[in-house]
Amino acid sequence: MIVDSMTKEEIRKEYIADLPGIKKKTMYLYETLKCRRAIIQTKHFPLHFKPTEHISPRKNNYFISFVSTSKKDIKLGPIESDFLYYHRPEGIYAATIDYDSLCITIYSPHFFDRYRERYLKDTSIPKLEVIKEYFKYNSTIRRTRNTRLSADGICGTSMHGAVLGIEESHEVHLFKTFVSFEMLKEDQNKTHDFLYDKLIDFWNEI
Repeated sequence: MIVDSMTKEEIRKEYIADLPGIKKKTMYLYETLKCRRAIIQTKHFPLHFKPTEHISPRKNNYFISFVSTSKKDIKLGPIESDFLYYHRPEGIYAATIDYDSLCITIYSPHFFDRYRERYLKDTSIPKLEVIKEYFKYNSTIRRTRNTRLSADGICGTSMHGAVLGIEESHEVHLFKTFVSFEMLKEDQNKTHDFLYDKLIDFWNEI
């Protein structure tokens, strides 16, 4: 079980220890949610399946979800994603893990505040629902190091916008704020330097 005193590396180890159970639950859900039948019957993609909560034997909280992008998934199966969430005095954190590298990516409460404010634009949505909505569409991030922002800075893009954070180690990344593409939209009078300066302003939030 994750407790307040745990470091990010200890949280990563909890996630890794839970992976066998998550994979087993994923296979169970694939059958019980009748994913294949739903993919065969649908005429609209992407097809998102409702996230299912999973509490591991170690008493950690996860959501597991599936998305299908085409009829090819009848044979290949839908894309699975999962995230961990846990409470701290400052709010709810969430995390994902790369199954290959076992690098954990942690998202701060501030990150989801900004996603709710800047993309969902509805501050009445409960925080856990905001987190579920974010990962429904943004489970994959294209990221890169950005030493122009900070020596340990990383930035990336997901479906709904840009994410900014720090690389605490090769095994731990922390994203701390979100910027919608609308806020970074370039028009005829905006130069690359203008956008970079704007990104620095958002970086200063973290």
